[in-house]
Amino acid sequence: MIDRKAPACSPGADITSVVYRLGMLELANTAMGLNFPVTPDGKPTDAVFKAFATIPMKGIPEGRSNTPRFDVFELVKMILKESEA
Repeated sequence: MIDRKAPACSPGADITSVVYRLGMLELANTAMGLNFPVTPDGKPTDAVFKAFATIPMKGIPEGRSNTPRFDVFELVKMILKESEA
């Protein structure tokens, strides 16, 4: 799966981190029920991807966890701000 994401990333991108952030986006969208802005074809908007690419995240704790590894309120603020730009 990681190899399939590599062509979509900038040169030098940490592919493992990209996949981790995409997993957090999926967790937030499904398990947490956050309703992110989407494009007409149902994909998250650029504002959502930019926010997930830049928000500080913590690593996976021992024992694994389905809790968000980022500040949900800060994420929402970032998405709203980027959507207005």
